[in-house]
Amino acid sequence: MVADHGRPGARTVLVHDLPDTQPAEDIVHRLKNVVVGKSHTIYVDIGSSSNANPPSSWHGTPRAAVIAYRPNGTRRRVLATGVRNGDGLAFAPDGTLWAAVNERDDITYPFRRPYGSTPAAFGKVIPG
Repeated sequence: MVADHGRPGARTVLVHDLPDTQPAEDIVHRLKNVVVGKSHTIYVDIGSSSNANPPSSWHGTPRAAVIAYRPNGTRRRVLATGVRNGDGLAFAPDGTLWAAVNERDDITYPFRRPYGSTPAAFGKVIPG
């Protein structure tokens, strides 16, 4: 909220109970991205709760998804699913919402050829 003379006003929580580090026993991908669209719609990228498990939810809020909320904080809709560990949620000049998606960790190299300085790379996890 903006107070008089352009100074910030009191803090207002619009969306409650977003899953950030919950459930605690999961290897969660933290919330990192919030953008506000032209219509004041709030877009939140909610990371998955693990490396490769099927999508889960936290108190009914889906994980691995981009969710749009109304300006008053009520849920509007699930905009995208399968966004395991999104980063850089932003609008393109044409108004399209984009996110870079970081896929699974520790995937083995699938080709029977060298990779960089690793001559026998097939089936190995190659650090980035």
